[in-house]
Amino acid sequence: MEENTLPTSESRRSKADVEGVLNKLENPADASNSSELEKLLVQLHGATRTLGEGALEPLFSKRGVRIIGAYAFQADPKPEHLPALRCLNNILVRAPESRKLISTEIGTDRIISALQRDDPDDELALANIIIFSCHGTSLDLTPCFENDGLAEINIQRHASQGPLPTADPTSACAASLRLLSTLAARYEDQAHRFIHAVDPVLDMLSKMTILTPPLQAPVSILVNCLPVLPLSEKKDIEVSAVDKLMEILSDCINFYGTQDKESEFLPLLLAINHLSRSGAKSAKERLQQKIIPSEEDRKEALGMGQSLPHKLLHMSNMSMFPEVREVIMTTFFELSERDPSLFVHNVGFGNAAGYLNSKGIEISQKELGSAVGPAVNPITGQRLDAEPEVELPEMTDEEKEREAERLFVLFERLKATGVMDVENPVTAAMQSGRIQELPDDASDDDDSDDNSKGK
Repeated sequence: MEENTLPTSESRRSKADVEGVLNKLENPADASNSSELEKLLVQLHGATRTLGEGALEPLFSKRGVRIIGAYAFQADPKPEHLPALRCLNNILVRAPESRKLISTEIGTDRIISALQRDDPDDELALANIIIFSCHGTSLDLTPCFENDGLAEINIQRHASQGPLPTADPTSACAASLRLLSTLAARYEDQAHRFIHAVDPVLDMLSKMTILTPPLQAPVSILVNCLPVLPLSEKKDIEVSAVDKLMEILSDCINFYGTQDKESEFLPLLLAINHLSRSGAKSAKERLQQKIIPSEEDRKEALGMGQSLPHKLLHMSNMSMFPEVREVIMTTFFELSERDPSLFVHNVGFGNAAGYLNSKGIEISQKELGSAVGPAVNPITGQRLDAEPEVELPEMTDEEKEREAERLFVLFERLKATGVMDVENPVTAAMQSGRIQELPDDASDDDDSDDNSKGK
């Protein structure tokens, strides 16, 4: 019985201690000086890391958030503001319901003012507090973008001076990057304001070592920023950044693609797609060099080889994730200047047909012929001189007729999709006299001839 009551009495004493500290903070005249206030807030910060929820209840209340917030967000910061920030951060972690009190008991204006001071010591706790305010609350920070410069998160300082982001939960740079991606994703209409962050993010990513698995922190933190940043609005992007993205993409395909986890690197694919739609000419040209199949790639049917273009096309056909298939083919289409004929030339009609059909884009037989050229298989994209020679057994006239009928049906179905305005080659061959329909008694006549010869 004593074992059950002891923790309860300790919890009550701890709760009373927390209440006592709050009382002193609420009436600072009881404390001798700023140093004493700092000690009290350090004590509370330690309590948020060690005590149970019951003992910390006073901190989770409106009163608790208001008192700690007043010290955390002082107009003229004193030494006690930093332990207050850290204490408030832990309060929001331990009691998610207290996040709803941020706007009413602290106010966004004070939070944004603290952010604009750009104090490296405040960065970690402050970034986390703002992130928490974005989840599970009705807080709308839109006016802070328009009036207070909320988007001006100083990522450039880390890119040029360090420290770079790490996988450590206490990495201030990683916290600011998470804040950046959270705000840009939550407030899509304001994402254009983050264009200043594109270059620093790509710069930091270029300095990262790619490990296995490739998308682990801090690489994943940087990659997750890219799809929500206004990449497509950039007019100039370093070619080295494209090379780094291609290195990560290749590693991702080799690692996640073999485990049917292609969705793991969908943010990376989206970032590359946005880059393909940008006005950054040199970066887009490098993307085309890396992703569009080369003449060397055409030694095999497109999508069947081991180069990056082959693997992407293979994934676009085989991935179990529709979003992955869609973004890959959209990227190929963008890198083909949104020209259906060039698109077919670049990926082969067999790979392009489904995408063109889904977008309602038609291509005529004449356009198809001019797109692939006479030396390329229009369906597979492989060079004709590289196709393996296939020895087919001799076919009887009956077998030839059945094969012609099968091809006729296939081309009629293709025409019915509306993707391709093509003349059925079987019909054309019959009209030109190159194919003649066998009479109904052709097989009987052949048998009679054979019998007469046997006699």
